[in-house]
Amino acid sequence: MSNFLLKFLLAFLVSIHFSIALADGASVLKTVKPSMVSISVKLAGDGGQTGSGVIVRQNEILTNCHVVESSESVQVTFSDGETTAATLIGRISTLDLCMLSAVSNNRIPITISPISEIEVGQTVYAVGDPLALKTTISDGIISAFRQNDVGKLIQITTPISHGSSGGGLFDIKGRLLGITTFMLTEGQNLNFAIPAEYINSLGVNPIQAKASPPPKKIQKITFKGVPFGISQKQFLAQMPNSQCIQDACLGEDFTYLGNEASGFVAMFKNNKLSFVSISFKKSNNIVDALTKQLNSYFGQPITDSSSIQAATKITWKPNPDQDVILENCIRNKSNCVDGSAAEVLIFDNTQSKMKNDF
Repeated sequence: MSNFLLKFLLAFLVSIHFSIALADGASVLKTVKPSMVSISVKLAGDGGQTGSGVIVRQNEILTNCHVVESSESVQVTFSDGETTAATLIGRISTLDLCMLSAVSNNRIPITISPISEIEVGQTVYAVGDPLALKTTISDGIISAFRQNDVGKLIQITTPISHGSSGGGLFDIKGRLLGITTFMLTEGQNLNFAIPAEYINSLGVNPIQAKASPPPKKIQKITFKGVPFGISQKQFLAQMPNSQCIQDACLGEDFTYLGNEASGFVAMFKNNKLSFVSISFKKSNNIVDALTKQLNSYFGQPITDSSSIQAATKITWKPNPDQDVILENCIRNKSNCVDGSAAEVLIFDNTQSKMKNDF
């Protein structure tokens, strides 16, 4: 046989092999694409990450735990573009395999191949979202099986990248062999998948949904035991010595009830107790004087300057520019000044809307 004929025959065989490979790849993608999902994860703060997943059961998606387990929320996008919320519901043993629950409607779950039918040297295809490039397919072979503490890893030459995590590794029939999980960047084509069959042989351990943090307890401020938000009539029933200040009680927006002997003015907005203004005169120790009066009026021990500051909005009369000086005095017990009367405006700091009105 001439060299020309040999070269022609070799080229012909290579072209046939290449055509078959292309046909297999196209057929595999057509088979598996409806079962593939893209995963978008919101992390704490402004963080986020993406990954891949495969529908393996009705309303259940298999992916890698490292893609979803630290998430605040998870969304999946199906191959037809529909997006829905997903919930982490289980983990397969201690493997990096997790199950998500999401409404998949009538989308057909993928067929899973038993580990016993996977052979070293066979052609395989990886489908996923490397670097968020949706539904990317690449081919290679199974180069070896590796053993770890839990079970087998499938070593493959099929290229994968960040974002491929949770994607599928398929045979030429479109059966799911494994979930592409990680790569060794120190070498070439050293990529690994975890056998998908483990969801049947090892089972799925349920994961309880994260409990919502308990609501933050907010300490409500009261004035002599009288809660903010009560009406004028209720206030007068508990503070019978209070009286209108000039003609303020005739106003529709604000009403002022005061008691000069006690040194306070209660202010009502829309007939609800919103603010209490108290005053005190100069003292050798302004912090002690203020603390003593606050304890007397508000019926709760205030033991540190930060508590005072948290509960008060401070004004200084007659010079408003001295606000900062008084605040620094209360916080740090320094720069305290004498010689003027001060007014402290107390409000319910749980009613943030009230603060914005002034």
